[in-house]
Amino acid sequence: MVGDLPADQEFGRAERVTPVREALRAAAKTYGKPISEAEFNDVAARYGIWQGY
Repeated sequence: MVGDLPADQEFGRAERVTPVREALRAAAKTYGKPISEAEFNDVAARYGIWQGY
């Protein structure tokens, strides 16, 4: 249980963001140019343990 939420209603998190098509498209929109999976992973790595949030 987290706070007042029962275990089946807790919010989850991922250890890292997977560079799926939608994430790459959003990153390209943010950075103003297409971004490769390798570049995406490099940017995500800068966030350390927080990259999955």
